[in-house]
Amino acid sequence: MRSFKNIVNIYPKIINNKVDNDVQEMLYPLDFMQCLIFISKYHIRNNLIAPIGVITTFISMIATMAFVVVHIYQTLFATSETNSIASITTENITRYFSCVFYCSVFTINFIMCVIQTNKSIKFVLTYQKVHRFLKNSGSYSYNNNYIIWNWVFVITAVIWHTSTIVYCVVSIGYNFFVATCYMYPIMLFDINMVYAMRIIKLLENEINIWNDVIKSRLHTQDENYCRDLLNIYVEILECYEIFKDCFQQSVSISTNRLD
Repeated sequence: MRSFKNIVNIYPKIINNKVDNDVQEMLYPLDFMQCLIFISKYHIRNNLIAPIGVITTFISMIATMAFVVVHIYQTLFATSETNSIASITTENITRYFSCVFYCSVFTINFIMCVIQTNKSIKFVLTYQKVHRFLKNSGSYSYNNNYIIWNWVFVITAVIWHTSTIVYCVVSIGYNFFVATCYMYPIMLFDINMVYAMRIIKLLENEINIWNDVIKSRLHTQDENYCRDLLNIYVEILECYEIFKDCFQQSVSISTNRLD
């Protein structure tokens, strides 16, 4: 059986992994938001993107285990307060089902972050290829607005969830760590939804710019440029496919929660 270190180091070496500054600025708020709840999928240092390392993976694993243990303890404690843990009641069944569901979500998110780190990196590098081409076409004027709105969403999410945790500590009397663990499922779902919506918005913008470029070059005779445009469209579609593979699970779970 492979050791834990071997498992997290099975990723192949990534070539041409430099990330442009403007792409980093667009993605940094979203990456920072995920880092806060221990679901980082890659890291960027010195303008180079790489898979999450052993230390990051270990910290995420410890955090996941802590959240699972706290939820199991809270479920058993709440059950013992009202009736016997072994008694079969609607209330107990609901508690146990919720505990199993949330603990499964924590575990799935941790596993997905580890095994999909290369796909996430491929998404960033593929998107960057699209972004470079469209930016060089002279039609790109979206970066600042997108970055600002990313920070608005991130700051709003952080303030909202921090306020809720503080309320639980001050008004209800929860321990800060327990309150954070108790709120973690909601933070996880909300942040996954925000991340997914902002990435979709990012790709939607690239499609709109691509359409504008096509309209401005309707009568061009440059076959090479037309071929490049077609290739860029294929790259955008690939971004959507990678995004679906990486985030469909998280978005589906969040949607089920809202339903």
